Amino acid sequence: MVDIEKLSQYIENYIFIENIVPIDEKKDKNSFLILSNMCMLHVNIKTNNVGIAFEAYTKPEITSNFILSLSKYKPKLKLDIMESFIIDDKFNMLTGTEAYNFFNEKFEKYVISQFMKSEHQKFFLEKVNAFSC
Repeated sequence: MVDIEKLSQYIENYIFIENIVPIDEKKDKNSFLILSNMCMLHVNIKTNNVGIAFEAYTKPEITSNFILSLSKYKPKLKLDIMESFIIDDKFNMLTGTEAYNFFNEKFEKYVISQFMKSEHQKFFLEKVNAFSC
């Protein structure tokens, strides 16, 4: 059986935990949701199962290091890697391919806007006559 307090302290060595929430205290007192800035963990303290869902923008090396760190936890955890997710502009959860497509679309728009901003600044620096105050 996993102690949720000890597990959360162990996890905080690797990621920032925003909240720990019991799933349903009336029906199941053994399941918790650990929310962090890069993933969600569904923990069943009775069976030692931990389901991990990473945000779509989390880098693969970060996810692999975190999974390796969890695999070293005692008592041994049964790790399940779930689909990636992202929260859209309307606060809906998108998973899998839909999450990656949404992230790539947002990232592409961001890169284009940064490029346009940079080009706009270059234009003003090169073409506009400056006046002394």
